[in-house]
Amino acid sequence: MLNKIMSGVMSIAIVMSFSNYAADRNQVTASAVEQVSYISENEAEAIANRCVQNQIGQIGCRWNDTTRIYETVPFSDPFGNTNSYLFRVITDEELIGYIFVDAFGENPHVQAFGYDCDFMLDSMHEQNHDKKVDKSDEIIYNNGFSFLTREETGEYKSVVTDEILEQTETEIKKEYKEEKEEIAKEQAGEVSPLAQVVYTNKHLDGVYWDDEKNNFNFVPYTMIKFVNENHCTPTAATNLVYYWGTIKPGGHYGLWNGSERARNPSVSVFCMLYAAMRSEYEIGTYFNQIIPGLTAFSRARYDLIAGSGYQEDGILNGVTWNFIKNNVDKSYPVLIGTNNDSKYGNHSLLCVGYQECSDGNYLRVADGWSATISNFYYFKGSIIHASYVRW
Repeated sequence: MLNKIMSGVMSIAIVMSFSNYAADRNQVTASAVEQVSYISENEAEAIANRCVQNQIGQIGCRWNDTTRIYETVPFSDPFGNTNSYLFRVITDEELIGYIFVDAFGENPHVQAFGYDCDFMLDSMHEQNHDKKVDKSDEIIYNNGFSFLTREETGEYKSVVTDEILEQTETEIKKEYKEEKEEIAKEQAGEVSPLAQVVYTNKHLDGVYWDDEKNNFNFVPYTMIKFVNENHCTPTAATNLVYYWGTIKPGGHYGLWNGSERARNPSVSVFCMLYAAMRSEYEIGTYFNQIIPGLTAFSRARYDLIAGSGYQEDGILNGVTWNFIKNNVDKSYPVLIGTNNDSKYGNHSLLCVGYQECSDGNYLRVADGWSATISNFYYFKGSIIHASYVRW
């Protein structure tokens, strides 16, 4: 009973907090010189709480009326102004899940959320520094999924790769401001996230929630399973083959096990894809090698692909929502490329579902860092490649 009362109080508080959202959202601003505005932490927290309420009851979501924000980590823009917040949430006294809110005043929104996992940034930072991010790290959120730190030398380092960027501070600030101006033009007049309603929640055929295991039957492989660095693309492709070869109804079992019935099929598939996609230790994998690599792999497995397709930033209209949606609706998982970093940080994920909401669309992904498909990423702003193959 107490939980229901508290849930009702939280709902009323959220509505009251944002009754004057449109009028008040520009009150918290960056320096007048930069002319970039942000909402306050309280407003961002209200958006996060609204996300929790909207997701309760969705498939795979373990959040309930006890779910609350446990910890907040603010990030800044290149000018030193707080521009986003990572909210870690707790449910039944267990720390599970996160909500990452972009606080850009022209279009504040949930950029990413996960029901039972860490934010991708936490996983990256933990790999390089043996801990999750906290306030003391002074992380710079540089749009999309780009995260930086500023060194004492004045240089900027990518959190993704832990390497120094070649761009100067002036160049980074200029690009950031120009991108925010472009986002403001593209997203003017969109629905406030406070009015978020989940219209559609779709995932691939054959994927279901297993109550006994308290997880989906599709548990994706992560990059840490394999040995080489810069291998997010062959990892995502391994998960694509895993779906087609073991989970999809009427699947192609030889794709996963092969004629030799490998004792460790995931490693066998990964190594074949790594070679077929011409992945390199220091560089990674070029997006234009994804479909040729999967084609060569399928030929080696004596199960030729029946079709393929891709969209890419800079080619015609770039990556469209309908391209991803239509393929997922056909139960074709889509390999997604995100632009994490202007120099280093392109990252590949596997899209296995989506949500269409009143405030935007979200991709359900296997992100390569966590063994779950309960991560959701905002579609706009960072997707630069999408491709699929089908058998």
